[in-house]
Amino acid sequence: MSSVQAFWKDYTTFPENTHDHVKQYRAFHPTDLKYLKEYYPHYFTDIVNVKGRKLQERLKFEQHLYQVNGMYVLDKNNQMVKDKDHIHIWVPEPYGGNLEQAKILILLVNPSFHPKYHPTEYEKRVLFNNMHRELPDFAPIDFVDGKAVHDKHFKWYYHYMYQHIEQEIGYFHPNQLFSLEYFPYTSYSRDDVTFYNALLPSQIAAIQTVKEAMDKGLTIIARSTDRTRWLSHIPELAQYDKLFVFTNFKQPSLHPDEVMRYETYRKKEILTLKGMIKEVRRKEWEMLIQDIVPEKIGFT
Repeated sequence: MSSVQAFWKDYTTFPENTHDHVKQYRAFHPTDLKYLKEYYPHYFTDIVNVKGRKLQERLKFEQHLYQVNGMYVLDKNNQMVKDKDHIHIWVPEPYGGNLEQAKILILLVNPSFHPKYHPTEYEKRVLFNNMHRELPDFAPIDFVDGKAVHDKHFKWYYHYMYQHIEQEIGYFHPNQLFSLEYFPYTSYSRDDVTFYNALLPSQIAAIQTVKEAMDKGLTIIARSTDRTRWLSHIPELAQYDKLFVFTNFKQPSLHPDEVMRYETYRKKEILTLKGMIKEVRRKEWEMLIQDIVPEKIGFT
């Protein structure tokens, strides 16, 4: 069991959409909450007594609370507005998948928040229950029993990650992919999670999981724009031979033209000038998926 899976097994109270659960900070893992209360007590005291830098941190934290508690709606102009009576606590999404079945580890930043999409109670339950499975599933909203769910709702992990490999080799079990978030709680922008200046316990567990994946020899892929978040805490990752990066700055994707080895990424301008970049990309794409095992649906 990976460190991140072991850590989140202690997130045992399902966050209900009630004022009581908002007051109890049920959107947070209890160990993260304990850490925040110990090292950032000014987040939880009377705000009139908070001044200067601590006040700015407090306001950032409260902004984040509105988001994890789903206290935003869209007005008639389709603009985000706060609504304290609209409660829809988001279940944390620290990871998807498991280290035992995975062949590729995908490093992301944190789940995205927008009031036009509040997870349904069913989706919340699926995400919550998945953390407590012996072998958690990759993207449990996008896949059920190892098969892709095709309905009217957009499936991010299927569209940007899974389908590109499926188009190359055919069906494969999605649990061969494993996603890991640097920060497990939802936010509208990255600036909304700058209210603290040290690693939360949940982030320490995520970083340890990356090291465990390296020990197993998994292929690891990080966003090119956010790789330093991970590399600053795992400097040896920069020298890891099976580290790849997503090259699409706006949207990480496993499209063959949008991923390459980190070593190649650092010299991509030279390869482009020599007219070698397409050939190198293709070879590295084949290297990326070589450990994925295609399967036939319906056979055991």
